Amino acid sequence: MKLTRQLLLALLAGLLVTVGGLVAPLLFVGLDDRALAGRMAGQLFHVTNLLTLVLVLMVVALGALRQTDPCGRAMLLAPAVLLGASEWLIRPLLETEKVAHGTQTLAFAQWHGVSSLLYALATVAAVTALVQALRRR
Repeated sequence: MKLTRQLLLALLAGLLVTVGGLVAPLLFVGLDDRALAGRMAGQLFHVTNLLTLVLVLMVVALGALRQTDPCGRAMLLAPAVLLGASEWLIRPLLETEKVAHGTQTLAFAQWHGVSSLLYALATVAAVTALVQALRRR
């Protein structure tokens, strides 16, 4: 059970690092059409957010909350909470701004920045949760 939790945490941390640190930036480098790159990155982050929720729920279902200290619980739950907020609070605001005024507005940039910060914090939390889980071996 412990190994399964560690593997799920490794999958979660790897997913967040790979998508946010490698794949999404490469879309903007590799595609000439920034709008297409943005749409693809948006879809990629949408799927990543949902997968994060599933992975955290699986880890919780395997009893991880009972076996970790309060800080460890916070690091475990933080990716789901942060990316859930990004998905259901920030993403609709970004979409509304994009439809109404495009992506070149200050409001879009600010909400995009908030979303990026939430993603970065979720990634740090996931990596921290993984490191903590591996240290408990």
